[in-house]
Amino acid sequence: MAQGSIDQSTAEHGAATVGSWLRRLPPVLALMALAPWAAECSWGGFGLAGFLPVVIVLAPMYGGAAVLIRETGRRLGGGWPTLVLLAAAFGLAQAGLVDQSLFNRDFLDDTEFASLAGGAEATWVPVIGVSAQQVVTYVGNHIALSICAPIANVESYLSPGRSQRPWLPSVPAMRTSSCCRLPSRAA
Repeated sequence: MAQGSIDQSTAEHGAATVGSWLRRLPPVLALMALAPWAAECSWGGFGLAGFLPVVIVLAPMYGGAAVLIRETGRRLGGGWPTLVLLAAAFGLAQAGLVDQSLFNRDFLDDTEFASLAGGAEATWVPVIGVSAQQVVTYVGNHIALSICAPIANVESYLSPGRSQRPWLPSVPAMRTSSCCRLPSRAA
């Protein structure tokens, strides 16, 4: 009889775990889709026709980073200041290492933003080899549009207790970080 109750308890625990996992998944998927849209489509970078390809291609990079930053920040318990600092680190890595827009003086040439090159040139800091304007613009946009706005938007639809807790167990959170790094390595 004791064996039967152990099997039943294990089965109930497994069902509860699957149910819990399925309940945690929608906000993760929403953040995975919203982050690339906010980063690349919300300001007019891509039209409505380009929305689906942008989300599919950039969800691992922007969405994976947003989920990883949110999960890390919530696990650390630091609140929004922690999320903003982690988003700034992402913005520096994205603009500095992935697309190298911070260190390339000719980055804006031959783009629709070529008219901004004068401001970037005027704020060039030769000692560190970056434009102060581009640091503020690129990193600031990554903080606000790529990471924090999507997190705030998705969390606003959840109960206060649920929005402040991690959504993923530790192992899927680490897999998300791997997913986030893959597009960066391909670039």
